[in-house]
Amino acid sequence: MQVERGREITGLLRRALHALAEEYEDSTGILRRAGYDAHEKDTILFGLLCLIVPLCILVTSNSRWSSRVVPDVEYLKRFLSKREHFALMIQMMMSCQERLKRLGWCPSATTTVSSRQFLIMVLSNLAQLPPVVLPTASHVRCTKQACELYTVWDPDAYVPRHVDPSCRCDRSC
Repeated sequence: MQVERGREITGLLRRALHALAEEYEDSTGILRRAGYDAHEKDTILFGLLCLIVPLCILVTSNSRWSSRVVPDVEYLKRFLSKREHFALMIQMMMSCQERLKRLGWCPSATTTVSSRQFLIMVLSNLAQLPPVVLPTASHVRCTKQACELYTVWDPDAYVPRHVDPSCRCDRSC
């Protein structure tokens, strides 16, 4: 019974991954035909991926469903290792990077976060969170390689400030 259920679940996940890959690659997919623009389509597909990928991880980590007994487990493992539907995984990572960038995250942080497979399970949560920066800070000078937020560009003009603007002590704290 467990094996049959495993085959059913892995088969459904495989079909879901195929459908998502087709939708990402096809400019005439069902979402486009329904009138969704590219941003709306991306939002929907990103949400579905953030639901389906953790399920794939859960299924492939179930020790009762070996690839010998449930053949699609091996397929899901290849997907998670980016050997199957590579374009789909890349699209998901790019969607995450763009979403985090729009929220004000540092470009170097978005690259780091979205390149780590284990974080796929939490990408949808990250995409809902604001970046951790001071209200007056900006990541304008940051690149994908490095965060420049706290770099002192002109040491002669640098003046230490208090973390709390209402503090009037003689030290910088």
